[in-house]
Amino acid sequence: VASTGESVNIADAYEDGRFNQEVDRETGFRTKSILCVPIKTEKGRVIGVANLINKLPGTGGVDDDAAVAGDAFSPRDQRFLLVFASAASAALAQSGVTFDIDGGRQHHADWDLTEAPPGSFDEWGGKQRTAFTQGGGEVALDEEPGMKSLKAAGRPLDEDRGFLLAGEVLRGSAAVLEVLGAAYEGWAVDALKLAELTGGRPLSTLGGYLIVRSGLSGSLGLDRGAVAKYLSAVEAGYSDANPYHNKAHAASVMGLAHGILRQGGLRTALEQWHRAGGLLSPGLDQPLASDLQLPEGSGRRGGDLEAFSLLMASAVHDYEHRGLSNAFLVRAGDPWAVRYNDRHVNESHHVAAAWQLIERPGCNLLGLMARGDVRRVRKLVIGLVLATDPADDARYVASLNVATASAADDARGPRGGAFVPASEAEGVL
Repeated sequence: VASTGESVNIADAYEDGRFNQEVDRETGFRTKSILCVPIKTEKGRVIGVANLINKLPGTGGVDDDAAVAGDAFSPRDQRFLLVFASAASAALAQSGVTFDIDGGRQHHADWDLTEAPPGSFDEWGGKQRTAFTQGGGEVALDEEPGMKSLKAAGRPLDEDRGFLLAGEVLRGSAAVLEVLGAAYEGWAVDALKLAELTGGRPLSTLGGYLIVRSGLSGSLGLDRGAVAKYLSAVEAGYSDANPYHNKAHAASVMGLAHGILRQGGLRTALEQWHRAGGLLSPGLDQPLASDLQLPEGSGRRGGDLEAFSLLMASAVHDYEHRGLSNAFLVRAGDPWAVRYNDRHVNESHHVAAAWQLIERPGCNLLGLMARGDVRRVRKLVIGLVLATDPADDARYVASLNVATASAADDARGPRGGAFVPASEAEGVL
């Protein structure tokens, strides 16, 4: 398991030629069944194994998804041990332990924040990579041999077809643009295809494209280079080892968010809402100035901040997710649960850690915004990400049903039968 990285489930140890019976003979113990899974870093390196031996008779769950002969461990047992191994990996990452693996190279347990030796090639296949250091410093992007930047190639980023791609031209860009164009005009994005076409960079590619083509980079005065660098930093925080909460998932959510904005009419509703005077913020007697007073000559429309905030929240909503539920983290006393007081544990980390990336050199995509606008974006992003906690699903659905039913009953009122947010809470909803 340590050498292959694959789990092993042995029903009878003595029937398996790999089992060393010497310890049993010396101790008088009888090993029967063995379940062994790897403990891996977020980059997929094996740093240890976790074992269970001798499954107790009658401990199989009635919902096991496969018949188990004798006292062998079940698929359900294996899934449980994999979750344990993931938690062990996370605990080691938080501990500061240093491992000596890969032929003598030193890897800090917080392996996703280490720096590879200059000129080295990682397991993604030929890309030179310098990851992020924990204390900050330069953020270097993956670079494939032969790639040239748009700037170096003298190709401008135009508003209609431009996409940031972290400043790189990817091979097969026509195919990439086809996927991006379909995502812009439709309800969703083919995130897996985009990941394949972009060498595993669907989130930064889609995010840059949508922000530019939607006109948000121009209307909000965003630094495109900082947008590209920030999105690449966020993307690096999504582990390829996570089968669900990964960069393709983040890109998929962003594509759906854009679809709701453009195809679902939310973008138009936001603009109408601003024309009507915006929303009162909790604790304030007047609407935020940025909601009502748009900078002259900026080309900015009402609702641009909200649209950008939704795309940003979509990008960061599962940043550094470890595949563990809030309930598990709380019960395990995980450092994240301690830090965030057992409330919205994953979601609090996603948004807090992703916001800290803005402080990295070259990543301040909000640097040219007015303070009021930055506060507005931060407030919305926090609210939107915290609202992704599954524990609150029923409450949000019930609130939405009440709000939409109220709007329908008020067909002759100011809402005209359409759902228009009447409070800050309804706006986030």
